[in-house]
Amino acid sequence: MTTPKDSNAPLCRNFNCNNTCHVREFGEEGVAIYETLCTPCMVHWNKMVLSVGMPKEPKPETPMPALFEDTEPERIGEPLGQFAVAWQPSGKGLLIHGSTRKGKTRTAWYIANRLWKTDKYKNKYLFLTMFELEARIASSWGNSTWDKTMLHMTNVPLLFLDDLGKEKMTDRMASCLFALVDQRTMHQRPTIITTNLTGETLLERFHDKETGAAFVARLKDPDLFQRVAAK
Repeated sequence: MTTPKDSNAPLCRNFNCNNTCHVREFGEEGVAIYETLCTPCMVHWNKMVLSVGMPKEPKPETPMPALFEDTEPERIGEPLGQFAVAWQPSGKGLLIHGSTRKGKTRTAWYIANRLWKTDKYKNKYLFLTMFELEARIASSWGNSTWDKTMLHMTNVPLLFLDDLGKEKMTDRMASCLFALVDQRTMHQRPTIITTNLTGETLLERFHDKETGAAFVARLKDPDLFQRVAAK
């Protein structure tokens, strides 16, 4: 089935279709505004949408906890409040460090939720406490899901690791944690980390000091991580 030819009508944008598009409406001075598809293709598309349905809006893999839903950046205090509303992914990670109960986790969640609302595809994120990270690694270690688990955490556009230092730093955990941060910094995928520890106290938790020193060095490298102290 073909549509009547119109010398001014553009071709249908459907692949391998040579029909011309029909007029949707007339604009100013009678200028014709055409559909992007011809009539048969438009009918076929409408039937397909009705049978399959439109794509569902994506949902975050790790939804924001109710505790942080009412966060007001101005009440977090500076400089964290400024980072909460202004930080943008640039290829570098973000290290939020300082003593406990200073708003580090709240700031990280505000950033995750703000960026998600801006673009749910570009700013897809995974937000894990160190306990959750440890559990994912432990449950997948030694079986066929380990590669998939690590690749997912390596490739997600934004990865949030909350409370670095609260995990049990086994040799396995240290190796996976280093590999994860190393791969993400190498490919300029931002990792946002919160921690109560300093570089020295973090290094003390590594049994393998060489791995620990390399990990801490990456967190301290200004080309890899932007650092902000919670006050």
